[in-house]
Amino acid sequence: MRALRTADAERMLALLADPKVTANLAIFSQPATSDEVTSWIETAVSDAAAGEDYRLGIYQPDTDLLIGNIGLHPSWPEGEEADFGYWLGAEFWGQGYAREAASRLVRDATVLVPSLKRLTATTAPENAASIKLLEHLGFTSAGTVERPLSAGGMRASAFFTRDL
Repeated sequence: MRALRTADAERMLALLADPKVTANLAIFSQPATSDEVTSWIETAVSDAAAGEDYRLGIYQPDTDLLIGNIGLHPSWPEGEEADFGYWLGAEFWGQGYAREAASRLVRDATVLVPSLKRLTATTAPENAASIKLLEHLGFTSAGTVERPLSAGGMRASAFFTRDL
């Protein structure tokens, strides 16, 4: 994991061109656009520099190829709670990359945001792999919530929490 760079936009757009990936994401339109991805990365870079939000790239260790994204999004000004999320390109599912990155970010969450007391996460209710990973990380189900979709409308999402 490391900070995203604007040079990652083309690779991220290629990963997000797969409808299997975007079907589970509320943060990008389907399909994602170049302007949308570039703006999202630029915001990620500036927010991370300001210590306000952490959207990190997940990179394949042996190639340094961007394979996904993981993030910690604190609620300010208190910073006691943060939304936690991740996604990978479909060709990298089931290989342990999400588990490794998510375990590291959960472990280091209070280093990034010392006031943090709780993490929240949402996922598509049919995304069994993501639910299994969240439970492995110590998250517990807290029902469902309605989440806005970037393309408009709302989606029911499984809601999870984890105290730190």
